[in-house]
Amino acid sequence: MASSHPLIPKCSPQIRLSAVSKKCATLENEDEKLRKSRDKPFQTSIGHFWADFDTRDYMKARFGLIDALGRVDARDAVEMQLEHARDMLRLSRSNNLDSRYLDVNDTNASEDIENLGLRDIRFCRVAQLVALVLLKTQMVLDLEAMESGSVPRSPIIAGNPDLLDQQNRAMAKYNVELQAYTLYTVVHSLNLHIWPVLYNPQPHIAQRPPMFSPGSLEQARLILAYSYRAWVETRGALELTRERVVSGEWTLTPDSMRPRLPTVFQMRTACAY
Repeated sequence: MASSHPLIPKCSPQIRLSAVSKKCATLENEDEKLRKSRDKPFQTSIGHFWADFDTRDYMKARFGLIDALGRVDARDAVEMQLEHARDMLRLSRSNNLDSRYLDVNDTNASEDIENLGLRDIRFCRVAQLVALVLLKTQMVLDLEAMESGSVPRSPIIAGNPDLLDQQNRAMAKYNVELQAYTLYTVVHSLNLHIWPVLYNPQPHIAQRPPMFSPGSLEQARLILAYSYRAWVETRGALELTRERVVSGEWTLTPDSMRPRLPTVFQMRTACAY
């Protein structure tokens, strides 16, 4: 019997034949139980689902499907993950299962990262910062490609007419790489395992720890599981960050692990050549 859940029928045949089918079946079962409930949580508990204990098995089943979809290398799977995450946040705005995602629609990818509140890194979300490092690194790669006459891959760079001017492009590259470097060191200060795990994923990639503490290897493994494919698909990103650290261009200070930022004079001098 087909479920009344609006997202379950969107499982394509490719996904249905994978291990995800078991998670779909579990969600269908939990969805059916809730819709038959006298309390009618889909009508009375929207926005605070997690506060209703009867909905928690449903929410866990749905998060389990999101996790399983992450192991499927298909566009349908990625789109379904996003749909489920959005709808889970609609049902439970408290984000108890940590399904919140980084929404970059209508944002300025080159804006000052001071707006992220990095001065108190205790409140930074590590997984989102890792995603931002990747975004900034891709921008650096595209700006370098433009210097050699190549067409940038990112629409963020390709759609910016100011970067056609060589001097503007040099300043933009310096600023964006400075941002990537700053974010990289903040991630390092929050979890020392993340970059080593990304650079050597094989011992860790198949592991999905059921829980973690901030700064732990388990946290790094979960971030690897959810972000490694994006890093690999952005050709040159892992290599660029690792080369910058190995060469000493990206220095991690031994005391606080915060970056040594150049002065305004140094930035202007560097961009003048």
